[in-house]
Formats: sequence, structure tokens, C-alpha cells
Amino acid sequence: THMVIEGDSQTSTTPDQATNRDAFYSYAYADDPANAAVTVHVRAQASRTIGGPAFAGPPVEGPDVGSPTGNTLVDRRGDDMAYGPRLMTAMLGSNDLATFSVANTMAKWLNYAPTLRAAGIKLAVVAPPPYHPAHAAYATFNPRWLDYVARLRDPAVRAAFADYYGPLGEHPDFRDPATRDTTINTGDFIHL
Repeated sequence: THMVIEGDSQTSTTPDQATNRDAFYSYAYADDPANAAVTVHVRAQASRTIGGPAFAGPPVEGPDVGSPTGNTLVDRRGDDMAYGPRLMTAMLGSNDLATFSVANTMAKWLNYAPTLRAAGIKLAVVAPPPYHPAHAAYATFNPRWLDYVARLRDPAVRAAFADYYGPLGEHPDFRDPATRDTTINTGDFIHL
């Protein structure tokens, strides 16, 4: 049985990295002996977005396929599917919500998911953690994050593109003033 873990820099710096694995939840799961019956492929990469065809913004986003980086979930979809996973998890949204609207981000999921579903792959979308209140973009990002999480949490909305929702980004430690400074990196106020 195969599983793919996708995401951005909250999940992995580079796909299947060999070093610094203890810094990421994805490798803690992949390397846990309790999960030995599942072959886990961590394919996430820093700065990854969902991607897709052009959507109205704000701001207007161009097509991602053939983009200068090729670092979108859409660009990597074929590679991920080649592993033949039964389940793919994807913790994405931080980079999308930092620039694009929630509606834009949801439209990208609606564009992305049908190909996976047609191949019989279950998709679990995972909310990213919120920005720390000291982050310069917190006032812009936080309302988008709250809206995004509310939509992912709603089974009627989520069912259109995902089979499961992983509330990892909603962990209370990320929002509690007594614990967030020890869970969210105070160097950049984004990463765990």
C-alpha cells in the first residue's frame, strides 16, 4: 500500500529529503515503525502551491503548468500518481492564501481533484497552520485562513474535491498565546 504526502515547506524542504527529517510531521509519520505496512512517499517541496489554469484573483493568476518553477501540485500530479497511492494528503494553502483569495484557492482544488478521484486515489486536504500574530501579513492572511478552514471543515463544501479533512493546522497550540511562540517559528512567524 502506498501513500503520498504533499505540501509546502511546512511538510518538507525537498521531496524525499534525507536530512533534517525530524523537523517535519510528514517524516515523523513516514518513519514511524507503526506505519511499516504503508510505503509513504513525502513529495512536498518548499513554496509549493496548488496551481492550475488561470483564475480571476485577486490578483489574476497565470497558468502554472510550464511555470518557471514547475513547483505546483498540478505540475507534480502525474509524478505523485505514478506511485500508485491509495491516499494522498496535501497540507497546502499558506502560499496560495498569502497571495490569492480563498475562492481562488478553492477553485484550484476543484480543478485539481477530479484526476485523482478518477484514478481511485483518496484525497485528504490538511489546513496549514495560521501565521503568528507578529507576522507582517497576519492582518491580511488571518481572515483568509479562517475562511479557508471554515470551508474545509464543511463536509458539503469539502466533498466536492476531497474525501477527508485533516485539521492539523487548527491545533490549539498555534493560536494559544501561551504556546504559539514555542510551536510557530519566531524567526519567520510562519513555519513550525
